[in-house]
Amino acid sequence: MSLAEYKDIFVSEAKEYLKTLNNCVLDLEKDPENVNLVEEMFRAAHSLKGMAGTMGFDQIASLTHQMESVFDEVRNQKIKAEKRVINLLFESLDLLEKLLSQVEEGEEEEDVSDLAIKLGRIMETESGEEKEGEEGTAEKEEEREKEKEEIKRAKEKGEEVYLVTVKVDEECLLKSVRAYMVVKEVRALGSILKSIPGEEDLEAGTFADSFQMVVQTSFQADDIKSKLEGISEIEKVTVEAYETETPEPSKKKPSLLEEQQKELLKKTSEKIIRVETDKLDALIGLVGELVVNRTRVLELSKNIKDSELKNSLEQLDLITTNLQNAVMKLRMVPIKQVFDRFPRLVRDFSQSKSKKVNLVIEGEETELDRSIVNVIGEPLVHLVRNAMDHGIERSSDRKHLNKKDLATIKLSARHEGSHVIIEVEDDGCGIDPRKIKTKATEKGLKAPQDLEKMSDDEIIKLIFHNGFSTSEEVTDVSGRGVGMDAVKSTIEALHGEINVDTRVGKGSRFIIKLPLTLAIIKAMLVKIGGDTFAIPVESIRENVYVSSKDINTVQHQKVISFREEILRLVSLRSNLRLGEAEKLSENGVVHSVIVVEAGDRKAGFLVDELIGQQEIVIKSLGKILEGLKGIAGATVLANGEVALILDVSSLV
Repeated sequence: MSLAEYKDIFVSEAKEYLKTLNNCVLDLEKDPENVNLVEEMFRAAHSLKGMAGTMGFDQIASLTHQMESVFDEVRNQKIKAEKRVINLLFESLDLLEKLLSQVEEGEEEEDVSDLAIKLGRIMETESGEEKEGEEGTAEKEEEREKEKEEIKRAKEKGEEVYLVTVKVDEECLLKSVRAYMVVKEVRALGSILKSIPGEEDLEAGTFADSFQMVVQTSFQADDIKSKLEGISEIEKVTVEAYETETPEPSKKKPSLLEEQQKELLKKTSEKIIRVETDKLDALIGLVGELVVNRTRVLELSKNIKDSELKNSLEQLDLITTNLQNAVMKLRMVPIKQVFDRFPRLVRDFSQSKSKKVNLVIEGEETELDRSIVNVIGEPLVHLVRNAMDHGIERSSDRKHLNKKDLATIKLSARHEGSHVIIEVEDDGCGIDPRKIKTKATEKGLKAPQDLEKMSDDEIIKLIFHNGFSTSEEVTDVSGRGVGMDAVKSTIEALHGEINVDTRVGKGSRFIIKLPLTLAIIKAMLVKIGGDTFAIPVESIRENVYVSSKDINTVQHQKVISFREEILRLVSLRSNLRLGEAEKLSENGVVHSVIVVEAGDRKAGFLVDELIGQQEIVIKSLGKILEGLKGIAGATVLANGEVALILDVSSLV
């Protein structure tokens, strides 16, 4: 298997290490004396360096090596985790993310030498003098004295201390295995006082083609040499009296096969395995087909009287349901994957805009469909940035308003029935309906007389209009008149909705309501113009029968009075071009109406017949029909018939 075939695994694991590093540096900034954090960062950087070196991504390996050195200096209290060190580490992490993106896209890695030099200078300025000074010299002298004492004790016991140098055959594929066999053989002859490189590197095979060991033994040099030369793929062995000054042999990157062997031994007991998303999606698709066929089999078995067969079918139904639930859980991932990016986002913004902002995160373990998690990140980023740029006041302004200097943005998630509720809340200035009204008039979005008739809630919802912005200046965060309309469109495309709760001077809260999953949903099956269609139950508020005498016309639009509000009627037969629109004026005719809601909009869908509710598996329409207005997808029904799923949002 070639290196390229391991790229996806490398990218996936590298992203996990980068996430760990980002979180740890954020925590270290708040708690600079926390040694455990530094240890965790050191391990993550070391692992990432090893992986990158193995794969031949030299720039990533070089930068993480330099970061690892900085972490080591912090760990040994040679340098302090002060602001300029933290900022440089974040700069390094940003570059690592960029390099990883280049690897993912198959592009050439960007040069990291400038940043590596900056990291090196931090160590030089903070600890260089100390290292070269008296303390460094004293440490080396102490180490030499210790080794001399060990040699002296060995001589008193009648033993010798040798420096054993082992050269492995250049064609050897499993250097780590050969090193292990050498170490095992040497330990049978005596004890290893130290190895160059360390035993961890020997196990990993991270040495060029030779390594050294300082060995205490009662055996003669020729005995040791003879034993080790008997090991296959060992090219040369030298055994000589040990001197306290020994140069370290050069290292080179381990081969992929060696790294694999190490990882295999390490991961055999892991409880989590990585699976390609394509394979998971294929499994979910097959289970979806099984669910559809289960329903059909159960329909066909209604007239069967054989009790044994009926029992078997009931057992099949139970097993299929359990399998469906288990597979659906595989799609569910914690929203933490999205929330993890925000501490860094808020931290950087606070520094660049000199606003003191505290981010509070709640419910990060709330799970929802992976396909939703992959999409919801960008809308949330825009809402958080909007809160920081527009919502949070400057520190000086907050003091005048008797508010705390430290502003708060709260990002939370929770389950509510078959939905997930995500909220972005701030304690800033809130949204002033008067300003919205003024801007809406300036941009010609609404006529002044229409705005006067609108409630404050209706006016505030104009912020979701394409091109609307109240910002007085364009910044790198917001103010370009794009974003909030895209946020709304993205959420509605996920069959969700967004609402705003705001109070002037107190703050704003954006509430996003999303379905738990998009793979298998409950739908109402209806007949329109002789064809069967599915309407997601989540969008349905009520089913009613309306007499022609209850239908009125307002501004050329058919409406009904429904629960103290005027509801617009939508002819699906006409909209979907399935025939002539219903004749609503005929006396005595009763029409089936499904009351649907998309965001803050409601409508009544006219249908020919209600069939009933059914669980359906959503299928994409493919490239030819992709983007077809009013249609969200398709499904295969229990009788084998294909039904189109209506996109309630676009039809309303």
